[in-house]
Amino acid sequence: MKGSFAFLVASLAGSVVASPSWRSLFGVEKRQAGRCGTGFGGVCGKNECCSSAGWCGTGYLYCSAPSCQIEYGPGCDANVRPAGPDTINIARPKVGSIPYGQAIYRCSRNGDIALTYDDGPYTYTEDLLDLLKQYNARATFYITGRNLGKGAINDAATPWPGLIRRMIKDGHQIASHTWSHQRLTTLSRAKFWNQMIFNEIAFADILGYFPTYMRPPYSASNTTTDAWLGELGYHVTYFNLDTEGYLHDSPNTISTSKLIWDNTVEGRSPSSNTWLHIEHDPVYQSVYNLTEYMLKSLNRNKFSAVTVGECLQDPKANWYRQRRSPPRPTDGAARDTAAPRAEANQTARRAARRTDGAAPRTVTAGGAASPSSGPAAACRSRGFRSRRAARGDGAGPPSEAQSVPRPIRAAHGQTGVGARAITVGRGVKAGLERALEGGYGGFCGKGCANVRLYCEGLKDCIYDEKDLNTPYNS
Repeated sequence: MKGSFAFLVASLAGSVVASPSWRSLFGVEKRQAGRCGTGFGGVCGKNECCSSAGWCGTGYLYCSAPSCQIEYGPGCDANVRPAGPDTINIARPKVGSIPYGQAIYRCSRNGDIALTYDDGPYTYTEDLLDLLKQYNARATFYITGRNLGKGAINDAATPWPGLIRRMIKDGHQIASHTWSHQRLTTLSRAKFWNQMIFNEIAFADILGYFPTYMRPPYSASNTTTDAWLGELGYHVTYFNLDTEGYLHDSPNTISTSKLIWDNTVEGRSPSSNTWLHIEHDPVYQSVYNLTEYMLKSLNRNKFSAVTVGECLQDPKANWYRQRRSPPRPTDGAARDTAAPRAEANQTARRAARRTDGAAPRTVTAGGAASPSSGPAAACRSRGFRSRRAARGDGAGPPSEAQSVPRPIRAAHGQTGVGARAITVGRGVKAGLERALEGGYGGFCGKGCANVRLYCEGLKDCIYDEKDLNTPYNS
């Protein structure tokens, strides 16, 4: 009897998993048969990508940076050169007193706190710029050219070129965080060069110049990569104030980051203290909760929010290398012919934002809105909502009206008010932690308990059809 019952359960489970409607409902995508990458050794075919789990394929789940294995997947986002003239032969004189190719951890002028944000621009960056402007604060943005499925930063069909021009106009500093957030110490010289040069090409395509400041992803560098960065004429900057906001991205845990800030800054004299800080603009709580907390504390304690170049007392003329004459910051950057369309898209996105959890509408390249479809819509039709829309606290903008896919997020057992989430088992938890550690780390972190996958963005509810205990890499 027990054997018959077990057989029946197994049969039913198999039929459900194999059902086209089930696959359609949860957005399951059939992966290609080829194995690749670390542990398998195979290289995928032309234009194919190698996922972090070692499968060849195409599309967002296989190709998005930084998790796509770039040595084994020719089609990985990281291997796609951006549009624009090459910068490899541009003269790179080493001017000023700030060292090149050497680690810099501290500011040199007391009273300054250099607020910095890594990994953007992202869907939260525009609101972050609004907040910084409200407090008359300047910051430095360590920009990644193509990561988290957002497309290239110089793609005129995205809001990114306009946001980067606005950063300059608002008095902020831009710096490089590589093209696709790869761990530099693991790369060949050729792949390393691509990580830096591709980002330069994209910056120069937007602004006519590119930065001389950079921060290595994962803070991972060594004597070899430092020498290469020095050869390219980069200041290698780190930080000495990390609130670990990326580890505490929920309303229930962001207080830990506030405590780190308070223990460092509160009650300290600006006459004898200065810090070089790090945050991440793809982290929701860091943007919509922690940043204003830091700005209020900073003002209360009489510190100045400045750029990294300012806190190092490096003249602004040294922050960039020119391909063509840069605009005056007070006038904003010269606009290319695609700028009006990109800005119209950005305006449409803002107008389309919702807080009521209603069915989302996706803004197209032409600025028109159309109903969402595919896995995300199927997921929402089952009652799932994105993490931000489901929070119920009214903080920040809603998340639905975006044309750029978001990564699947992990959170610390927090579903938000009225939210429904898919609770995953131990195998998925371990796999997700590995994926996040190898890609955009920090959303889960070590020792993360009770991980949930949230329906969010354009890649909701996606599971591995072969083994439900292993998630697709996001």
